[in-house]
Amino acid sequence: ALAMNVIYLRLLVLLVSLQTGERETGLFATSFRIFEILLGLPTLVLAVALPLLAVAGAEDRERLRYALQRLTEAAVVLSALLVLVTVVLAEPAIRLLGGDEYADAAPMLQLQAFALLGVFVSQVWTLGLVSLRRQRDVAVANGIALAVVVALGTLLVGAYEGMGGAGAAVATESLLAVLLLLFLTRADRAVTPGLAFVWRPLVAAAAGAAAALLPLDPWFAAPLAAAVFLAVAFA
Repeated sequence: ALAMNVIYLRLLVLLVSLQTGERETGLFATSFRIFEILLGLPTLVLAVALPLLAVAGAEDRERLRYALQRLTEAAVVLSALLVLVTVVLAEPAIRLLGGDEYADAAPMLQLQAFALLGVFVSQVWTLGLVSLRRQRDVAVANGIALAVVVALGTLLVGAYEGMGGAGAAVATESLLAVLLLLFLTRADRAVTPGLAFVWRPLVAAAAGAAAALLPLDPWFAAPLAAAVFLAVAFA
């Protein structure tokens, strides 16, 4: 499951290289390298909860339910904040790291950033399934995602080149999250996190996006948007 999870998004780089020219491949690879750094964050942040969840899954389902709910809420808030900041800073960050000739990679990175929402909640729900000793479900979900990313990536890259690859990443991560949640519900509906809270971070994200639209340099707009997001989310 872990191997498939590591591989399947990186297949998009291969698909773009096979179906487009060198310039488009270079742009997509540039955006993906930055996105790849963000991909590792949920594992670093959330995996520390696995020992607690594993014990709760074996001995205390109410504790597991509470932990999964709180982790899901934290994952949505953190990923929404990362999406907001990445969208605002994508172009200046790429210009800083790669130069003006890579500026056209910014829209790809901005679109790819929305996959972080699925990445974060998928990590939480994967931990939940492992805690319930349902590793097989994790493997099946990642296997389906692997097949879908090849089929969907081939279709979208052929039609929209690098932007199609970015869109395939978002769609596949969203599908993986849905599959993991369905498997978690099937394993034990009582511990499945509720999603009624999602409107709150969405409101915070809308407020942060409004602040980012102010006529400011992106390096100032990004921390302002993040501060507004956190203030509204806290409220």
